Amino acid sequence: MAAEGITERSPQKLVDALHGAITKSELSQELIKQINSTEGVAEAKELASAAKQSAQEALNKAQAEAQERAKALQAEAQARGNAVKQLENVDKQQAQAISQLPRKLKARVSGLETEKTARIAGDQAEAKARETLTNRVGNAESSLNTLSETVTRENQATTQRFATMQSAVDSAKSSISTLEKRRGK
Repeated sequence: MAAEGITERSPQKLVDALHGAITKSELSQELIKQINSTEGVAEAKELASAAKQSAQEALNKAQAEAQERAKALQAEAQARGNAVKQLENVDKQQAQAISQLPRKLKARVSGLETEKTARIAGDQAEAKARETLTNRVGNAESSLNTLSETVTRENQATTQRFATMQSAVDSAKSSISTLEKRRGK
């Protein structure tokens, strides 16, 4: 006769059967030492402390970098704000200069108009008239020239008249000239 065994598929039954069956005295002394040893605990504490220190250093480094970036961003924002203010001031100055152009242009045009008016008045105040009469009969010739001129300035007026009478018969010539000048203030 032969015996045949079938293994239980559920490990729970095996755990239930062993529970309470193994006592402390049945464990190997080496296993008991490892369980009770503080060396493993100390090593775990050391690893935990190193991990904590490493994490703190990483956190400090990240915070320092975040502060530096925040300062850099703040400095850049300040620089851009200053640049915008400078551009606004330039715009304001240009707008002021542009707004003053019509007034300056009007003053210059007014100056040109004053000059134009003065020249017209000067041209009108200075008048010249020239008259020449010539007469010829055969070999006898006579002429009468008159030049009249008036000049008026801001504070004086001058009038002059120049008259010439010439006559010639063959090779004989004669002339009479007169100059009349008057000034008034």
